[in-house]
Amino acid sequence: MYLREMGTVPLLTREGEVEIAKRIERGQLHVLKALSRSPIVTQEMFALREALGSGSRSIKEVVVFNDDELTEDKVAERLADTIAAVDEIERLNKKLGQLMAKRDSIPRSKRPRDFRRYSMAVARHHIIISQMIRSVEFTHLERKRLIEKTRNLVETVRPLEREVSRLDKRLEGARGDAAKEIRKEFRQNRDRLAQIEAESQATVPDIKRTYQTIITGEREADAAKRELTVRERARERMGFGTERSLDGLLDADRQSKCGNHERNHAMPDQRIDDDALERRTEQRHRHRASEQEREPQRRAHAEEEQDRECRQHHELALREIDGA
Repeated sequence: MYLREMGTVPLLTREGEVEIAKRIERGQLHVLKALSRSPIVTQEMFALREALGSGSRSIKEVVVFNDDELTEDKVAERLADTIAAVDEIERLNKKLGQLMAKRDSIPRSKRPRDFRRYSMAVARHHIIISQMIRSVEFTHLERKRLIEKTRNLVETVRPLEREVSRLDKRLEGARGDAAKEIRKEFRQNRDRLAQIEAESQATVPDIKRTYQTIITGEREADAAKRELTVRERARERMGFGTERSLDGLLDADRQSKCGNHERNHAMPDQRIDDDALERRTEQRHRHRASEQEREPQRRAHAEEEQDRECRQHHELALREIDGA
């Protein structure tokens, strides 16, 4: 029984735990970056500032407090810091709008250097705003609220897009009063999409791309969490050590690179064949070595994917400017 469990679920080593913890952290970081780069979240920051200022929301439910003892002075200080951060985000966002307007007014074919210079300035301001939003350190519930805001917007946009596409096809063969009615309905749905883009200050493709990035990051983190849970349960059933927190694993890995320390715990079932156990141990070592060899490739691939998404986003913006 125990041998079958060991063959199904490889036991976690210290390196395996840290690797899974890094995958969880990486998925969560992808979600946070997608949120912080979204104009939807930028607008939500301004609404949040108003809610905090009026007292309708508490700063304690919005941001993470790392202090062991939470006093009124610390709460007031964090509230002031958060409002100041949003003020700075608003200033940067206004500057971003000015830079984008200036960039869009430049003929790209006639003044390519000026166009490129302002495009780079726009990209830099996007990055600075994203970093400012991430510095606020939202609580888990607040991140979920922002994700839900994006999800609801996508669920509103998708049926409108489908309806616009359906009406466009019907319009090809329509005549007379039927065509007039279809055109009216087509314009209503198209105007609704334009209204959503204006309110969120993001194009429909950008909204959907942001949500897709969030979903991908959540799936990556959730898969790693499930794997960690399954392996921890298997280890507990076999009499090994207790589980560790994600932060504890990452902190321990950053502070010390001690290598692999074998745990000399006695197996609860002495009927396990020693040769089979030795073979299984060798398999675990080979599997761990293989995973460590592939880790730089996975990390490089993830960075390439992120760079590709940024390039696609930039190219899409340039195509939209060319078509305007």
